[in-house]
Amino acid sequence: CRWGDVYGWLGNSSGHRRCCVGGGDPSVGVTGWTLGGGHGPMTRAFGIGVQQVLSFEVVDAAGAVKTASATSEPELFWALRGGGGGTFGIVTSFTLRSHPDTAVHYAAATANMSLGLYADFAARRALRDGVGDWLAAILDPTSGDASISGTVELDHGARHQLVLKLLVRGGDAASASRRVAGLAKLVARNPAVARLDEFASYDSFGQYAATIPSKPPGAPETSASALLAPGAVAASVAAIVEGVEQLFAAASHGTEFQCTADMVGGAALAALDDAASVHDAWRATALVMACSAYGWAEGGRDAAAAALNAWSARALAPLSRVGARNQSAYVNEAQTDGFDVPWSELFWGSRYGRLLDVKRSIDPGGFWRCPNCVGSEL
Repeated sequence: CRWGDVYGWLGNSSGHRRCCVGGGDPSVGVTGWTLGGGHGPMTRAFGIGVQQVLSFEVVDAAGAVKTASATSEPELFWALRGGGGGTFGIVTSFTLRSHPDTAVHYAAATANMSLGLYADFAARRALRDGVGDWLAAILDPTSGDASISGTVELDHGARHQLVLKLLVRGGDAASASRRVAGLAKLVARNPAVARLDEFASYDSFGQYAATIPSKPPGAPETSASALLAPGAVAASVAAIVEGVEQLFAAASHGTEFQCTADMVGGAALAALDDAASVHDAWRATALVMACSAYGWAEGGRDAAAAALNAWSARALAPLSRVGARNQSAYVNEAQTDGFDVPWSELFWGSRYGRLLDVKRSIDPGGFWRCPNCVGSEL
């Protein structure tokens, strides 16, 4: 089952005006996304995916069918809420919360970061940093606007275009326009290189979700990620712009690179407690930053992954540590197998010891295994 199926059913077929927290791409599979934590367009309103789960049905290594919830198999329930897929059992079904749906408004803006279009580097830096400052203000945990979610991305294959894709939840079109007015002014001051691409209103999130293009399934890709605190937001845009250029300069075998920063945070995520096994850094995360390599010719994957992981250690890791916290990453968006990285600390932090205890209890023979998953080192 993919999130596009769920959005379509909730928004149209069910007869109820409901929405849910799910993936930003309709082609994303529901189960793996949820077991790894899960973030998407509704996270700023309702939290991450594991906060929505009420129960799981699981087949364990002995073939027994178990229901895991807060009152039945509570340790397994805790582990499945963020401990990743492929290691505790086969999840055959689960029950998720849904939420009342509202009107949503989509806005997109593009800034071309190609240096040749600017009078000097200072002008380019000013626009780049202006976008970063606007994003930081929106994501400020005290004074920001939790009704705005979205993604900032730069793809070298898209001619160095920095693209902001924003979703404003609730209100009418006029109020949504006012909420993104700061970005519109920034674009208006740089008409030669920046533009507002689109503004559209939808009666519901389900109606909007039906317009999201899906990535082709099975496209080869390798990635690195980081969970960023509010204090790292402004610098993240510069990291995206300069990082893609640095990666491309070192690329081979026709590899292309893309970096994205997905807006999370909000009161619901801040309320995340120890009932979920995701890294405790999630509670104070404002952006999930992920960079991917794709499109390499035969034999180019290892070189692309090595370049990406080296850049991640040099650029993403310091951003992840801003705010006096340890480095952290999102397990669903990080390729760590084959590289000497502290994956258990990156993905789960202080939760890993307890996750390992659950693994030993539920699967003492180590039947379920996957690279750099809980218990894979046993």
